[in-house]
Amino acid sequence: MTRTVRSLGPRLLGLTLAVVLAAPVSAAPAAAPRADAPAAASPSQLAPSMTKGGKTKAIRRGTVDVAKAARGPQRTTPKVDMPVLIPTSAATNAPGLNAPGLLAPAGPAPVAAAPSGRTDTNVIEPATDSTAFGTSDSALEPPDPFIAVGPDHVVQSFNTAFKFMDRRNGTFEVLSLHDFFILPTDPITFAFDPRVVYDSLHGRWIATDVSFDCEPIPDFADVGSGYLDIAVSSTSDPTGEWTSWFIQYGDVLPDYPMLGTSTDKAAIGSNLFGLEALDPGTCGPSGDLFGGTALDVFPWADLLAGGELNFHHEEIPDGSTARPALQTPATSATIHGVNIKFVGPGPDNWNAENFKITGTISSTVDTIVVARYDMSAGVPGVLGGFDAAVLAPRQPGEEPPNTAVDTIDDAVDGRPTDAIWQNGHLFFVSTYRCTPIIPSTDVERDCIRVSDVNTNGATPVKVQDFLINEAGRDLFHGGIGITLNGDLHVTYTRSSVSDFPGTWSVYRGPGDATNSVSTAHEVRAGDGLYDLGDRWGDYTGVAQDPQDGNVVWQTNEIANAPGDWMTHFSRLSAAPGSTYIPITPTRVLDTRDGTGLSNRFQHGVPRSWQVAGVGTIPSDAVAVTGNVTVTQQTGAGHVSVTPRPVANPSSSTINFPVGDTRANNVTIPLNTDGKVSATYIAQAGKLTHLIFDVTGYFTPDTDGDTYNTLTPYRPVDTRLGGNAARLVRDVPQAFQITSATPDQVPVGAKAITANVTITGQTGPGHVAITPASDPNPPTSTINFPLGDTRANGQTLPLSLDGKIYAVYKSSTAAARTHLIVDVTGYYLDTVGGLEFYPLNPGRVMDTRLDLGVDGPLTFDSFDNLQTGGHFGVPTDAEAVTGNLTITQPNKPGHITLLPDPPAGTPGTSTLNFPASDTRANGITQPINAGDNMSVWFDSTSGGTVQAILDVTGYFLPGP
Repeated sequence: MTRTVRSLGPRLLGLTLAVVLAAPVSAAPAAAPRADAPAAASPSQLAPSMTKGGKTKAIRRGTVDVAKAARGPQRTTPKVDMPVLIPTSAATNAPGLNAPGLLAPAGPAPVAAAPSGRTDTNVIEPATDSTAFGTSDSALEPPDPFIAVGPDHVVQSFNTAFKFMDRRNGTFEVLSLHDFFILPTDPITFAFDPRVVYDSLHGRWIATDVSFDCEPIPDFADVGSGYLDIAVSSTSDPTGEWTSWFIQYGDVLPDYPMLGTSTDKAAIGSNLFGLEALDPGTCGPSGDLFGGTALDVFPWADLLAGGELNFHHEEIPDGSTARPALQTPATSATIHGVNIKFVGPGPDNWNAENFKITGTISSTVDTIVVARYDMSAGVPGVLGGFDAAVLAPRQPGEEPPNTAVDTIDDAVDGRPTDAIWQNGHLFFVSTYRCTPIIPSTDVERDCIRVSDVNTNGATPVKVQDFLINEAGRDLFHGGIGITLNGDLHVTYTRSSVSDFPGTWSVYRGPGDATNSVSTAHEVRAGDGLYDLGDRWGDYTGVAQDPQDGNVVWQTNEIANAPGDWMTHFSRLSAAPGSTYIPITPTRVLDTRDGTGLSNRFQHGVPRSWQVAGVGTIPSDAVAVTGNVTVTQQTGAGHVSVTPRPVANPSSSTINFPVGDTRANNVTIPLNTDGKVSATYIAQAGKLTHLIFDVTGYFTPDTDGDTYNTLTPYRPVDTRLGGNAARLVRDVPQAFQITSATPDQVPVGAKAITANVTITGQTGPGHVAITPASDPNPPTSTINFPLGDTRANGQTLPLSLDGKIYAVYKSSTAAARTHLIVDVTGYYLDTVGGLEFYPLNPGRVMDTRLDLGVDGPLTFDSFDNLQTGGHFGVPTDAEAVTGNLTITQPNKPGHITLLPDPPAGTPGTSTLNFPASDTRANGITQPINAGDNMSVWFDSTSGGTVQAILDVTGYFLPGP
């Protein structure tokens, strides 16, 4: 029998603690699997368990293909009645939890956040309502929205389903928890509390929920079983296949699961409630049967392999909520987290602990250790207590004109709703009762508490502990996220006697004063009174964007006009666009002589070198343009230049055979430490030297120049002047670029984006292009052998009078070569120019995989490539930077990129190539108002070619 009621949530955790489940001394015995399960996995190594009789086990459920499953029958999650419990003095009878001397000395209360001075809005895209999640017919309480963002997809969850979308907000599929986790309908299974995360280190999505049934199993479950359901995607595309497992608890519900990650492990923290029989054949979690907090730890190796799932199970009997933290991105093998434990009645009656999970686990070895460190007393790790009994948020009353006071009873409590870890700092957010400072006569309100703890030492050290508060308004139900570049974003619900519950946000830059935040900004206003019931939410989602280092995505619910809730999501960023300053080319890396790094790059080993702060490049540079050159390589392969070290990069920068010195232009963001990284991919043991010359840099201000696009045109082609116009070895030659002609580079431009092509050379060598005449420049622009027409996209600084100077260096006496320059845009300090936003490299086209364009490209034809709305490029971008690669050409030819399809044969080129080669060229390319660019393949003898495009940034109009 199913009864229609509210779903399980955090109210179960502030409870009377009447019974603590006994701990066995051995691992879980074998037990019968669920009725629909395949054969059980091999026994896993388990730590002693506090669950009833030690009854936990892991079973692989199978695989689901999201796209296929969504086309089949949809099974809805049954509604289930859950008790809502409030902490009372009865909790003093809980055995062992408030023994004499257990109550820790109170630490200092959190301080009110000070204004950081930042007032610019951090909402960069309007909130997008997900109406399918907010109808009165399906609006179970609470919504529990969460969001995850991958390279080219967004997945949103709420309490009964997952929604799979692209970055343009287009929906691919909506799948119920029952269909996604392959849950049975006989016996009836109840599922809720879903979460989904994209792990950028492993390139996989991981999803969890909790479910239970009321089916007794002899020697395992007298009443029923609770389940932690876990699923991992097979690729970085969440619309494909996932593998799922479940961990089964006899007579116990592992409620309120929270996922944490590290480089080699994932962990779920949950709260253990006993299942009790209700009406005949039904059951439910009991607030009188609370067993503390459980941690289940899994190796990433098992999750990726998709077979047997080994796990470590450990419990914290005095824990009320354990929040493992997401690493964003994963850089440490240690899983960090926060545990809130009950210490006695009264205000601030929960103390905080930092826990660290270390060690490894497999089918034969379990060295997992959970170490706990008190953060509520002592020096320097001091945090004041946490209070379960926060206030019921106020909202306008039901009677017109909505001026009477109403409340959302039992909406939230004071335990952390989210936790993240980055660069040695553990951040978590909670709701806290406080009195706003201004005006001082205000009464107590709900406030958002943000805690920041340094975990690098032997014991945790408080860094920040502040409150976001506002006079006359309740702030509650917080979410927290950090961009790749270190901006901390906090979202929350705000309501009052005059405000319907809606979403607001603040942010804090990495250089801002301690305990300070920006001006608050409204993300999405509420539409009406919330009168569905008395629950608002267990958690809310803020997810790091793995492509755009300055962006997080948030999802939350708002009160909907019919009286229930509606979820919505939006992109948040505190970063302004950046402007460009060209410089005389500067060499920051040459492994041949130890500049930047010594010794050659080895296959598969990422290395980083300093760029910001070197020479004339300032320390606040966020991206650079430059030229990367490969030489003396011992194996064919490619090099990927990335902002952060990546052992297995998904993009490439320059491809090469053995014995060919090659160069390619890049526009690349810098890491937060001002470095850039590269990885050489070849056969094991192969080596290569690497050179990196910087031609300009971007800073996040208006001190530099903005970008202006042009229809590509050709101002330099020495072939038109005959052999006498060719470059002569060692003789600098000047070319006028700026012009008074409309639609060309104007007088005053500081730099151009262009494609430089060499052809008709009589000797191998290189050409260096500089803004001044120099017969022996220390850098190079394009390297080439004899007899190869070769191109390299560049950002070239201009002289004060608008010229470039080119000098040809060759080992052949009296060598000559032709030079062609195709211009695509220019930098100038003008009103209405475009500002630059760097991205992690993302692959928008791969014709080998029918990605972006179905391949291969065919002779004398063009294809449309949609770029905006993919891999971090917004839909209103006007140009992109990136890297164009061709492979498998069966004829020589060239590719031309244009914003629109050409009327005839294009008069410019982007990448030239012979047959049977793989080569790349950096681009800065305008895109049209439809978010597209055109890809044209031309050849004198027909043929086909495969093409790949990785984007590294985009341009938007400045303020």
